[in-house]
Amino acid sequence: TPPGNVAQIGLKAGEQVMIGVPAKRPSEEVERTLASTAEKIPEIAELYLFQMAAQREGQWSPDKVIGIQLTDSPHEKSIDEIVKQLGGSIQAKTAPGEVLNFMVLQGNFGQTIRARGILLFRRS
Repeated sequence: TPPGNVAQIGLKAGEQVMIGVPAKRPSEEVERTLASTAEKIPEIAELYLFQMAAQREGQWSPDKVIGIQLTDSPHEKSIDEIVKQLGGSIQAKTAPGEVLNFMVLQGNFGQTIRARGILLFRRS
């Protein structure tokens, strides 16, 4: 399982979510570390930061999410390995109580995030 302050999330079919930009971004150090780690993982094309609020038990629960856009080329690493590597790189650098979730971006949802999220990394 990923480190304690890292979670991989997926959406359930028909789940309603609101997408936005987090009011408080992670520290510059965390963002830089994510970008430099992504640089070393050839499977990652782009990383985006966004906030996603999903309705759970009638409450809106906001999550800070790092969206992972994978490259089209064949992948040596599994998604779990990629998330573990990204999460492990920032584990000691996140603020107490700060949780970052990771999600692979696909389809229409991925297009929405690419349009609205904050670009943290793009493979050159």
